[in-house]
Amino acid sequence: MDYFDLYYAYLAQCERENWFNMRDPNHDYMEWNHTLPQCIFGDLPFGQWLTIEQHAIASCLQTLAFQTLCHCGWHKKSVPGNLWELVCEEVLTERKNHAAENGRKYGPSVGAKLYEENKGLFNPDYKDLKSEWCRKGIKTQVEGGVGIHDLERRKEWADTYAENGLKNGHTSFKNKIALFDKKYDGSRKEWASNAGKIGGKVTGAKVVEFKIGILDPANADRVKGGQRKGGETSNKQKWMSTLDGFVSTAAGVTSHNRSIGGSGKDKIKLQDS
Repeated sequence: MDYFDLYYAYLAQCERENWFNMRDPNHDYMEWNHTLPQCIFGDLPFGQWLTIEQHAIASCLQTLAFQTLCHCGWHKKSVPGNLWELVCEEVLTERKNHAAENGRKYGPSVGAKLYEENKGLFNPDYKDLKSEWCRKGIKTQVEGGVGIHDLERRKEWADTYAENGLKNGHTSFKNKIALFDKKYDGSRKEWASNAGKIGGKVTGAKVVEFKIGILDPANADRVKGGQRKGGETSNKQKWMSTLDGFVSTAAGVTSHNRSIGGSGKDKIKLQDS
């Protein structure tokens, strides 16, 4: 569809309709429409007077024709639903392309500047809200299967995710921020334990549902080999119960301790046999 032709045809229709109904800005509430968008070409002296509804539709058609955001949010109430959906889709595509093109180029420098100046997400006023925002964002991604939870995208961007994770981790460690902030020294172990319990259940369910990881048929041989080596290693390791001196494998000592009413943690590792 040629949106330029549609846009100019619509303007011609509006002018005929307004002339036939004797509408004019001296007697009716009308708005001036720049035939060529002011945001691109400046305040040029040619255009037409349109009703509020006509101007809203014309602005949406300008967005489609000139590939530039010319409409406003309040236009929605005056625009047919199918046109509004089309415009929103066009704007979303444009912004995605813009983000993909400029994100990597300007993202690091802009992020560093915001961090230094305590702006945006780094504004101290948002400190208590960021964790809640993260939880909501993660929940939305998981439920919608988007972002890193989009399986197809995850495969495509696996190397990028790994690279970004390493960079972010090194940056946090170097600057002693986030998990590496000294004030969290006493809490990291507890957080890791809780995160492991929660994340393990979620990850395990995903692995079972989508047959990935160790359940992926393509990894069957590697899993069997790993199980064999793991079993050999475990059987070579000897552990002793600190409750009564019972010696066996780690799993054996744990079971023994529990059978006598003790804790599986009450054991020490001996040298490998």
